[in-house]
Amino acid sequence: GVAGRLLLGVGAPVVAAVVWGMFAAPRARFRPPLVGVLVVKAVVLGCGVYAVHAVGHSVAAVFFGVVVVVNTGLAETFRRRAVPESAV
Repeated sequence: GVAGRLLLGVGAPVVAAVVWGMFAAPRARFRPPLVGVLVVKAVVLGCGVYAVHAVGHSVAAVFFGVVVVVNTGLAETFRRRAVPESAV
């Protein structure tokens, strides 16, 4: 019904933002190992890709999925290579 759709439409992004902020954000309160961070990112962003597909935009979902994978891979690679400010 309408209430379920409203709850899903508002609740899902709120839950995703809270989970991202707790585990995947650069200043996350809990910082799991790289594998844990990547799992959180895959689940949150994968749900977004699935949502695009679920509304009937399969080509856009594939494109979005590829962009998510490439962007996340590059971001984590460059973040790990960055020189800490204390070493400069």
